[in-house]
Amino acid sequence: MHSSSPGIQSKIATLALALMLVTLWLLMHGYHGLTGDGQIYAFQALARIHPQLAADLYLQNTSQDQFTIFSPVYAWFIGWLGLENAARLLTVLFTVWLLAAAWSFARAVTNRDAAWLALAFLLIVAGDYGGSGVFRFSEQYLTARLPAEALVITALACYLRGMKRVGLLLAIGALFVHPLIALPGLLLLICLWLPSRVSVMGAILGV
Repeated sequence: MHSSSPGIQSKIATLALALMLVTLWLLMHGYHGLTGDGQIYAFQALARIHPQLAADLYLQNTSQDQFTIFSPVYAWFIGWLGLENAARLLTVLFTVWLLAAAWSFARAVTNRDAAWLALAFLLIVAGDYGGSGVFRFSEQYLTARLPAEALVITALACYLRGMKRVGLLLAIGALFVHPLIALPGLLLLICLWLPSRVSVMGAILGV
């Protein structure tokens, strides 16, 4: 009875921390619906379902839709759940994925308590970037940036946990979701990978 008590306490503490983070996300971020660039990505996905929309000048000339596999996936969920429900569900799923990957990344470089604290800070910080802060990581509406961020952080976590090839493959896969978001993460992994490969080759060649 006494031996199982610490395990139960640990699970209760983990659940409490997870609920605290959910509350923080709802208070600080939440879901903002089809706003901002979320409208553009929704339109691109709808054009997959309704081909007549593909004749729009934006999709024909200035859309980034040709550089991502996100739209077909989004379109499938829209066909299954409807636009509003698909956008809400995917936003929540990708956000949970991103936060779980961030915790795994932090846990790979520090202890459990510090990893939870790092995740709390991730939720608290504003995270704005770009001209006039028009972008932010972990956006409150659905775009291809959100799953790309989750993939890149997952790739980094895998690399730090010794699954280097899996990490590189995930980072490469993120390029097909959002190249601009994925590229810095992929370059970072390559920079981390190269010194170890050079050291191995040096040892083999006796350099």
